[in-house]
Amino acid sequence: MMDLAFLRKEVEKVREKLDHHFLDEVAGLGPATLENLCTFIYNDLKASLPNIYRITIERPASGDKCCLMV
Repeated sequence: MMDLAFLRKEVEKVREKLDHHFLDEVAGLGPATLENLCTFIYNDLKASLPNIYRITIERPASGDKCCLMV
């Protein structure tokens, strides 16, 4: 259990690194695949959210989805 405002704040920090940027140019991301995005987001959040165990990214328009569970 955690404060939802804290979770949103931490997710927003990651979002700022990705939103309105060419993903291929984001340092530490590598090729802009769903798998790499999941890994990047997990690695960015794990310090502030040590109990995080799953990241899921979905592209509803194409039906693509990736889930990273650690």
